[in-house]
Amino acid sequence: MSPEILEAIGPLFGITAVGILVLIGMRMRYKYKIDSMQRPSSEQANRLTEAVDGLYEQAQALREEVNELQERLDFHERLLTKAKQEREQADTPA
Repeated sequence: MSPEILEAIGPLFGITAVGILVLIGMRMRYKYKIDSMQRPSSEQANRLTEAVDGLYEQAQALREEVNELQERLDFHERLLTKAKQEREQADTPA
């Protein structure tokens, strides 16, 4: 190879290497930024935990309320069934 070609290739190779290193650095920086943005902070995590706990407590309260209503409904159905049976017995001639 002639020295003129080597003189032209040397700076081109150097500029290309520096450009590649800059691009790799930028990629690493933006990947870190994106990862840190997606990761919730401790304050956000605490708020999310409190929100989930609150929703869980509300769900538990609703379950208890539904169970209580189901018990009341069953009780009233038994009363209505008993009253209907008593009426049928009273209506039938003996």
